[in-house]
This record gives sequence, structure tokens and C-alpha cells, in this order.
Amino acid sequence: MRRLAITTAISLAAAGTFLLANPGAASALPVCTTKVHRTGSLDHGQATCRSGEDFRVVVTCKPSATSKYGSVYRGPWKSKGQRSTKYCPTHMPYAARVSYERAG
Repeated sequence: MRRLAITTAISLAAAGTFLLANPGAASALPVCTTKVHRTGSLDHGQATCRSGEDFRVVVTCKPSATSKYGSVYRGPWKSKGQRSTKYCPTHMPYAARVSYERAG
């Protein structure tokens, strides 16, 4: 019985060490938000990341909301805490999708 208690205590201690060490790796992942801004003329997309590596916004722009095709446009690279913004061009003013990509 005593051997079981010691084995259980060691197992729990090892699990606790793993759980305490692991959140550091998770905190390196970016916590990012993206947003489409709709205007009367040109839409644009924005991305903001609070942690992680450098990033930039990726916007898919289309000629209209009902168009079946579009083109991808990328904003400037930014560091955590900053905002990357990209406007759709005049010939494709509708922002259909917004995401982000990381450097590296």
C-alpha cells in the first residue's frame, strides 16, 4: 500500500511538472484577431496579434459580393501589438475574406 502511495505521488508530481512547463510553449502562439471593414467604396482588412512572431493581414478582394473569383492581397509585416491593414484595390473593392500569416 505504501509503495502504491509513493508511486502515485511521483506520478502526480511528474504530471504537475509537465503541466507547469507546457504553458510557456502555448504562450508563444499568436493570439490574433482579424476584421473586415466595409465602407461605401473600398473595403479593407485588419489583423492584430498580441503575441508571437511578426505577422501580416491577408485579404481576399472581389469585384462584388456575388463574384465567384477574387485576388489575394497582403498587408505590411507588423510586430506583436501592432495592426496590419490592407485596402482592396478600386477594381476589386469587396473584401470577401480576411486572415493573417506569420513570418517564417
